[in-house]
Amino acid sequence: MKRNIAWSVQLSQNNRAVVVFMIACCVGYALFKTSYRWVGDIFQTLVILGTLVSIYINRRKATKEPLVWLMVLAVITPFFSWFNALFEHPSIVSSTPDLGAIFNFYFFLFVAYWIRHDKVYINSFMIAFCLGVLLTMYSYAPDMVNEITRGLNGQRVDFSYVNANHPAALLGAAVIVAISFWVKQRNSSAFFGATRTSINIMLILFTTISLMMLVFTQSRQSWLALVISLGLMAWAYVYRRYAFSPAITLFIMVVLTGFSAIIIAQIPIINDRIMDEKDVVLALLSLDLDNIPFSSIGIRVHLWSESFAWIKENPLLGLGQNGRALVISSSEVMPAFVKKDFTHLHNGYIDTLVNYGIVGLMIFMVSIYSLLKRGMSQSQTMRCASLTVGFVSFFMVINLFESFLTFKSGEFIFNSVAAMILSMIYNDKKEVGL
Repeated sequence: MKRNIAWSVQLSQNNRAVVVFMIACCVGYALFKTSYRWVGDIFQTLVILGTLVSIYINRRKATKEPLVWLMVLAVITPFFSWFNALFEHPSIVSSTPDLGAIFNFYFFLFVAYWIRHDKVYINSFMIAFCLGVLLTMYSYAPDMVNEITRGLNGQRVDFSYVNANHPAALLGAAVIVAISFWVKQRNSSAFFGATRTSINIMLILFTTISLMMLVFTQSRQSWLALVISLGLMAWAYVYRRYAFSPAITLFIMVVLTGFSAIIIAQIPIINDRIMDEKDVVLALLSLDLDNIPFSSIGIRVHLWSESFAWIKENPLLGLGQNGRALVISSSEVMPAFVKKDFTHLHNGYIDTLVNYGIVGLMIFMVSIYSLLKRGMSQSQTMRCASLTVGFVSFFMVINLFESFLTFKSGEFIFNSVAAMILSMIYNDKKEVGL
């Protein structure tokens, strides 16, 4: 194990057994957090406790990792939003604020604290995440063979995990991680004794299965996000590998990605799903917002429209964790089935603005910007750059149509991949930080 110390607080270097145990807990989190949650929760708790003990042992050493200070703000902000709601709308205020609403998205710091020490740890965590996603589909689906058969017959499949958009987000993130893993391994001879050929075969097999399952979910937002992400990953790879102009390379990749998207859209199952919302698209293009039907996308547009007045009324701190429910329940235009069945605004950014205001949203955005800026630095490897731009673009796009910034599935995706990115940043550049 490498002894280079990139973080200021850690367990004793001599206690290798503890470090290996904590790595195993990180891997257990990636494997089981969404597949068998109670098992994943045990591993997550051990990671948190182990990290806090390590920090206490080394409490005299200061941290230089800027995201730690954002994590502190993430705890404080929900309290002030809750306090603000006490005066603005006391009828919706819970007895206590949800202090973990934003803070929970900073668990990646705890994971990266351990896995950043060695590339083998990072690779192991990446593999565990990918396997954990497939294990989630298997563990929730009552009959996997039947789910695949239904998907092949053109039916929408959700694998009984929340709704179809959530397994799609997990699968899309796993595809991005697998592809970034290939970027690294294509120039490596072995990993855990496996040959480069066998690794490539496994990656191709995993990516093919994941893409097939992603198509079966018929999740348009994840399709769109993945197309954009893969295009940007290709851009990062080409211009860095061949030293082309980033602007010219980006233009070429946008054109190629656009043509690829048009070709892919001709696949019957994808084309049918896209054309389902043509009436909504036409109404939006004509700016006829009043006549937008309450279809899948139409409901989202109406929800977003209803939210703007509430955001304007409480721009800085929002209305606490129950703000989005107030937007829906107090609407005069939403039909009864929407008020009954919908609990969020189907947009992570709008949800956060309503609940926690500009302050809450900026905590998320600054964290994402920090990872993007550092991960895309010329001092980082091609794999780090590809994973960073691919994941950040994917996560930001899916949050335009679903509230993954407030869901456990989004929390798991962000924490897992952000931990990989931050670990690569430290391991590759040998940054001094946390």
